[in-house]
Amino acid sequence: MDHVVNLDGWRREHEPEELRLERAVMAVDACFEGRERSDVPEWAITEVFAIQGCISMDLLEDAAERAERLVRRWRRHDRRRRSG
Repeated sequence: MDHVVNLDGWRREHEPEELRLERAVMAVDACFEGRERSDVPEWAITEVFAIQGCISMDLLEDAAERAERLVRRWRRHDRRRRSG
């Protein structure tokens, strides 16, 4: 019998850190695109600073994880704003 492969998990195991980080940062950029500063939650800005700190200390895996988590949180935030 075939099994289902979790693509996110597979990518994390097989994708170079730099590529994973690049993909995550592009997703973060898309979240911020076209928004006024007043529309950006403070927690998102704080997280971007944390991501930059990870990158400056060459903690690329941590930076990628933070960026991916930021995008997931942002999408939940947007869904709640639109529905409520």
